[in-house]
Amino acid sequence: MYLFTKKRRDGELVSDGDIKHIVLPYLMRGRNESCVYLRHTIDVDQMQNFIRKNRREGRRITMMHLLMATLNHLYYLRPQLNRFIAGRRLYQRKDFEILFEVKTEMRDDAYSSTSKLKFDGSEDLNEIITRTDKIIQDIREGREKTDDKFISITSKLPRWFLRAFAQILTFMDFHGLMGEKLMEAIPLYASVFFSHIGSLGGPAPYHHLYEFGTCSLFITIGKVYERPKRALDDSIEWKRCVDICITADERICDGFYLMKSVKMCDEFFEFPELLEYSPAELKKLGDDFKKQLIKKTRSERKNNDNKSSREEEFLDGLEELRQEN
Repeated sequence: MYLFTKKRRDGELVSDGDIKHIVLPYLMRGRNESCVYLRHTIDVDQMQNFIRKNRREGRRITMMHLLMATLNHLYYLRPQLNRFIAGRRLYQRKDFEILFEVKTEMRDDAYSSTSKLKFDGSEDLNEIITRTDKIIQDIREGREKTDDKFISITSKLPRWFLRAFAQILTFMDFHGLMGEKLMEAIPLYASVFFSHIGSLGGPAPYHHLYEFGTCSLFITIGKVYERPKRALDDSIEWKRCVDICITADERICDGFYLMKSVKMCDEFFEFPELLEYSPAELKKLGDDFKKQLIKKTRSERKNNDNKSSREEEFLDGLEELRQEN
């Protein structure tokens, strides 16, 4: 019986000797009293260039695909992010799962569903695109998932029964008694909840964490906008950016680990070509391969910039000749 043990189906107990991991869950009992908020602004010029280049070649890639792939790499490289507090204990999740919301249509009364994708680090960008698009298509075509059926049934229960049922589930969640089927049916057992508010044309908000389940991070991304940035020659140039807002349970890792993890994302945002490889493959190829790939990408971008400059000069010259004549 899990009731009298420290075992859980979805995680392994963290026993690293750090006294904070033992004491903090008793001092800060809930996720929302333990959460920290972080806003990180990223330059998306290279991501959008990468998207346009692939679309010209007939490959449909979106910002969401790239962000999902980045999260896959990040959680593979930074396992402490994939932790959660349950029953006043710290656990390392056995799987990496992303939650995200899908709306069938852009209308107030349109149906929306919470979807879950599980990754193990072997997925490259192509597989992430395929799996993400499939689950979105299934929802928009009206195919009902297990969690949708569960929510539909429970919402029809009498209020007194629903209240008692919720208390039982909370007890089971605290003591690690939740069955695998129930975890699949309740869309709050995951590593991170990701919401692309920018696809709705809105800015990134800070979102609360859910006390029920095991989700320790909530990440939102806003719409693309332009902001001024000082260049190396002290001139001002306008860059396309997006804001990413992160709400994290500080009990799963310290601030240094969290900030270093966020900074690691910048490399994938600047060089989305890295996402073509799976996290496991990129790790196996090693840092030297990654450095060579980044160097090659920089060289190609420089050549493209020089080509664009020559084309602009040629067009300017034609315009001057036209005006003289």
